[in-house]
Amino acid sequence: VSILYLARFSESFVILRAKSLGMQLSTIPILATVNLLVQSCLTYPMGYLADKVSSRVILGLGLLLLVFTNFVFILVPNTPGIVLGFCMMGVHMAMTQANLKSLISSSLSSTQRGSGFALFSVLSGVTLAIGNIVAGLLNDISVKRNMGMVGCFFGGAVWSSLALVLLNIYFIAFPAKENPTLKQS
Repeated sequence: VSILYLARFSESFVILRAKSLGMQLSTIPILATVNLLVQSCLTYPMGYLADKVSSRVILGLGLLLLVFTNFVFILVPNTPGIVLGFCMMGVHMAMTQANLKSLISSSLSSTQRGSGFALFSVLSGVTLAIGNIVAGLLNDISVKRNMGMVGCFFGGAVWSSLALVLLNIYFIAFPAKENPTLKQS
């Protein structure tokens, strides 16, 4: 699961992309606010949907959305593309944040949850740091090749795809336990 954090590099790279496309720096906080509003408005409905359908399905779709989000930042080099990308990031976060924690919680016994979440936090922090370093290097390469500040998004698409593949392998290796509350409805 921590592999996903390689793809979740800092929003600073999105801000750099927006600035490189001519967006005024003063409008960036508005975009970040819209992203957080989208995320906060959709997190509960996504959690509810995950309870009714499957948290695994919602999590997988959220990862797929992150792949598409990276391509929006690459292929739509204008203000509407940045706005769309920021909104898609909010939807992705709403679909994945709580469901990641649910997946971890359901995979651990009650006596392992504290150390399991601690290990997840450590691994996520390390992979996020590595992801930011790699994103910076990829951005430097894409700028040197006159492609613009898109290298991090190519890397993000690759890491998101890898995380999706690994997640599906995990789902095959460890099938979901039946949820008795789903049978009652």
